[in-house]
Amino acid sequence: MNLRESFISKFAASFVKPRFEIWFAAVLIPENDQAFWVRYSTLNPRNNRDLFPMGTLWVSLFDRKNPKNHRTTTQSFPYEEVLIKEHAIEFPEASVGPDHMSGKIQTSMSEDLAWDLEFRHKLEPTGHLPRWLEKTPINHIWGTNRVSELFWTFVPKFDDDPDDWSMEIVTVRPQPFTPTLTFVTLLKRGIPIHQHSIFRSLRSSTKIEYPKLHFKTRLDDYEISVESEMDKDQIAGYIYRDPDGSPRYIEQSDIGNVKCVIRHRRKETVLNAKQAAGVEFHGLRPWRKDHEYLDPYQTQF
Repeated sequence: MNLRESFISKFAASFVKPRFEIWFAAVLIPENDQAFWVRYSTLNPRNNRDLFPMGTLWVSLFDRKNPKNHRTTTQSFPYEEVLIKEHAIEFPEASVGPDHMSGKIQTSMSEDLAWDLEFRHKLEPTGHLPRWLEKTPINHIWGTNRVSELFWTFVPKFDDDPDDWSMEIVTVRPQPFTPTLTFVTLLKRGIPIHQHSIFRSLRSSTKIEYPKLHFKTRLDDYEISVESEMDKDQIAGYIYRDPDGSPRYIEQSDIGNVKCVIRHRRKETVLNAKQAAGVEFHGLRPWRKDHEYLDPYQTQF
């Protein structure tokens, strides 16, 4: 799977047409204690009179040193205004492609929040699944149904780390009452270490203690324990919608804290990220009763 194949719209390219599709970037800047998250999505609802085909922009800005700069905003458009081209997806005043993301959105404070990102890719896209599964509709972030639960932690750079580790770990529960699957990718000095074992994914454990997550898993001959926590003062709250209209409640902070312990050949490495780390909770019910979740799908065109 090359870069273009990982990006190309499945609405245009796939025999199995998805009901939703997502492109996103989490830009973490540890040296500035800042992070920026942007997401482009499309939704084609299934026999739901209250939802309409649409495209949506989602943006969050996190600033640990200046919390007053924290922003979370969304904007939706009729699906007809989203143009799917060969090398880019064009939204009104926004664009996403294999090598770029750009756009502008207005916040609730009537500010213009703009971004212009260019990417230089050093590695091929990572697939977490066995090759025989990579051709099914669960390969890309697109599909016909949303998962019921998802817990995610991402650290591109740990503090004071001479070995230059980075880590991404995610646990998903596809549907209520089904087993969870945990996938992890490590990079050491830019060299990826990741596993494709469904059996090992099933044997991993994830403990949820909102706003904290605890993961335990194995990766080849690596034993990995991860503790992550959202920043309590700057949390983005959204509602995603399944194509059937049911909500998924999302809370996310990209300036979270993470402790990662890696045991390999009788050696233990303890890594910490206190400047910038992505932590996300995704579930069927609100994580807090007093939190306001943005729901762009209530927009009337």
